[in-house]
Amino acid sequence: MTFITFDTLAYNEELKKSGVPKKQALAQVRALSKALESKELATKADLRMELAQQETRLVKWMVGVSIVP
Repeated sequence: MTFITFDTLAYNEELKKSGVPKKQALAQVRALSKALESKELATKADLRMELAQQETRLVKWMVGVSIVP
């Protein structure tokens, strides 16, 4: 399992420093924190596996098409 460390306070302060209103900065921090806590984040391994599966399907399709006259 991959864990992502995210400093919400530093992110919030950086947003406010760059002119983002306090209320909007807090909303962005909450939304990003929730997204990062999600179990649905894809890892590099997930993406590589999906790509390999797509390549396998393509090769099977190409072989099937080449066999049919």
